[in-house]
Amino acid sequence: MSVKRRKKLPLWVFGFAGAALWFVIGAAGAAALKIGGSEIAPKEFAPRITAPAPVAEGLELDKELFRRSIMYAELDSLSPDGSLLVKSNSDAPSAKLQPVYNAVFSKDGLQIASLKDSRLKCRAEAVLPLSQMLDAFYSATGLRTVMINAAYEPYSKTAAVKCAEHNNGYSFDFGIYLKEGDRREAFSLEGEYSWFAAHAWEYGFVQRYPQGAEELTGFPARADHFRYVGRVAAKIMTENSLCFEQLDEFMHGHTIDDPLVLNDGTGYLVVYYYKPDDSKQVPVPAAKNGEPLPCEVFYFGKGKKAVIAAVRPTEDFFIEPKAPEETAPDTDSSW
Repeated sequence: MSVKRRKKLPLWVFGFAGAALWFVIGAAGAAALKIGGSEIAPKEFAPRITAPAPVAEGLELDKELFRRSIMYAELDSLSPDGSLLVKSNSDAPSAKLQPVYNAVFSKDGLQIASLKDSRLKCRAEAVLPLSQMLDAFYSATGLRTVMINAAYEPYSKTAAVKCAEHNNGYSFDFGIYLKEGDRREAFSLEGEYSWFAAHAWEYGFVQRYPQGAEELTGFPARADHFRYVGRVAAKIMTENSLCFEQLDEFMHGHTIDDPLVLNDGTGYLVVYYYKPDDSKQVPVPAAKNGEPLPCEVFYFGKGKKAVIAAVRPTEDFFIEPKAPEETAPDTDSSW
């Protein structure tokens, strides 16, 4: 019986296969390095409150129609944020974090700010608004002098001692870095930096410890400390000169029966305070087609016992404002 012998492959075949394997491994390694390094682009968080067309200026909310149109939606289905409007404590954020480094570049790749420590982290949803705010400041002033001095420090055991606010992942301390002479200066809201006092809310940021609110916040006034609270809360706080601690009491007075109507720059928003019961449902007005209006809900205050809902109504919910009643002229000329 004859035994068939296997044909030996030429050595060049093994050489070619080995080279191809090393090429694949090298390409995968390069991709992994790019994914794991500072090249990560910040995830874009599109606003959840959208409307097909903004409502025209000068109209008035029909509160009666707004109340009559109420239906109930599941709280979880409205993507509530568990910590955005909750006063921070010493607990580290459980949500996904990103390097603050991702926020110091413009959309064109130009470095528009600097970092005191490249290891600083923040909540993923704050990265894009922070980058947009810094880019807008640069566009308005031509300055790239803002330095981010502090944020969440996952590697530091003493971060809570420095400022417990940083542990929420939404807070940032700003400074000024002048390349000429390698000088660092304290941040102030004066001169061209007053831009932040006027425009930070547009990107969802507020000055956390404003002047005159020391007794309420428990901290001295700080021009350098900003917190991301989202555009809705930032608009309310800025428009009504509130600090974070006053937001709770202020919103108590704006229930579904007497909601707060504001314009966030893209159209009208109707915002109201509500305490969900065991059903975990939230009242949301419905459009003509029976679908709930675009809505965003945030847990609010201690223990997540209340929420604020921000609804984007359609034009159907607005009416022409009533003209003020004219008083009859006084015809008594007896004097």
